[in-house]
Amino acid sequence: MQAKPYQIKALSQDIKSKYKAAFVYGQDLGVIEDSSKKIGSLITNLQDDFCVIKITKDQLKQTPSLLVDEGNALSFMGGRKLVWLKDGDEDCLEAINLFLLGLKNDSFLLINALNLTKSNALVKFCSASDDILTIPCYQEKVQEIASFSEQFLKRLGFILDYGVIPSIIARVGGGRANLQQELEKLVTYMGTRTQITLQDVEKIISDTSESTYDDFNCAIASGKELQVDKWTRTLLSAGENPATIVRYISGYFLRLYEGTILKKQGMGLKDISQKLLRPAQFNLKSPFELQCAKWTPDMVLKALDTLLETECQIKSSNYPVDVVLIRAITTITRIAHKLCG
Repeated sequence: MQAKPYQIKALSQDIKSKYKAAFVYGQDLGVIEDSSKKIGSLITNLQDDFCVIKITKDQLKQTPSLLVDEGNALSFMGGRKLVWLKDGDEDCLEAINLFLLGLKNDSFLLINALNLTKSNALVKFCSASDDILTIPCYQEKVQEIASFSEQFLKRLGFILDYGVIPSIIARVGGGRANLQQELEKLVTYMGTRTQITLQDVEKIISDTSESTYDDFNCAIASGKELQVDKWTRTLLSAGENPATIVRYISGYFLRLYEGTILKKQGMGLKDISQKLLRPAQFNLKSPFELQCAKWTPDMVLKALDTLLETECQIKSSNYPVDVVLIRAITTITRIAHKLCG
């Protein structure tokens, strides 16, 4: 069976009783680690070194039966055992199969893998096995995250003011696991009230977009290539976290997306800027109105998808993060230059 990270809690009973193993893989290293810890904690105490046995693929090359041997061995202090393979790939298939076929107790196998494609032999094997819960960890498209947020809140009976969903996504960024935590915080805060306002969102969900980045973000959306290049390199030289930079840019483009939607619905540009910009952002008024006129909703969504993919790649240790960030910003800025001139 295949599930998504946010479904782990709902599947907790099945994980503890139905499956012999879980395969958590993908590109988002942070979500892989978080999901693995959630699954592992359902099986045993992760702080107990006698119950948690961590094995590497290099060890399996020497002893393919090591997974099942450790699984069948009794824990020194008792308790259910978790056998954790943190760097799995197709070379581990024999060892994983031996575990599934030879396990004689309730030990559980947790497999992690980074940057495997869907055509990879290990991915295919785990996805086809009834004994393994497979959890891919990839960044989702903005439309999917927005749809999930809206359905989650409306299913609980909440009424959403205009702009609530874009505001939530702008503050939380990509990653549904973190998004659900923030939504649950918002639900708890609401108590018996059913009408969620922008003020509720602003009070409970921390903002990932700060005013100090406004000019930088605006320059990207306006296609100011030289200015953007200089600013990007300055931020990186100052030690700014590339993932943080991506979050700030995403927050601005989510606001731009809302602006393009309002324009498509017939709202005037001046009304749009008045509605979406803070009073302190008066200097952005003219360029923001031009951006709303030149960008289309679909083009903004493509830019947001690029930013989400970039954030995912940055979280993976296999990518040169500065190069990935500069490439994404350059791509979006060039598109903006063609649009806004």
